[in-house]
Amino acid sequence: MPKHVLLSNELEDKGKIIAIHCALELFDLAYKINSSLNLRLYRCDLDISFKKNKEKYMVYKNSESEKGLSVWLYSNSFIDSNLNKTSQLLFSEEAVERSLMPEFPKVDYLLKLIGEEKFLKPFLKSISLINEVSSCYLVQENKIKSKNNLIFD
Repeated sequence: MPKHVLLSNELEDKGKIIAIHCALELFDLAYKINSSLNLRLYRCDLDISFKKNKEKYMVYKNSESEKGLSVWLYSNSFIDSNLNKTSQLLFSEEAVERSLMPEFPKVDYLLKLIGEEKFLKPFLKSISLINEVSSCYLVQENKIKSKNNLIFD
């Protein structure tokens, strides 16, 4: 899969970020969101990656709907396995979990919504009604330190 490298000078947009806690895989969550919200989220050709390490985060997006909404669904975790050659244990492989937004390490998925503010509450309610979603909430903008990680396209 090709990599998308983010540049530090890409423009910041005014999207709202929704944190989602869910045990589903990303493709399954995208399907459930498509079904319940009548969207067409599809897997992007490019993953989010960074020059300094080998992290990759999957991205789903929809083309702008007739309501003027643009939606991106991001995986927030990446598990990196490192081989520890000095370990005396039976299994010398160590798994390290990293987050796309390190300030929210417990969040499974992030959803960025760009559009009119009036769609935010019904959108949030519809996602929370998906059975497999444990919780979802709007992330306060002042808590976000790594918003540039979500600039994609």
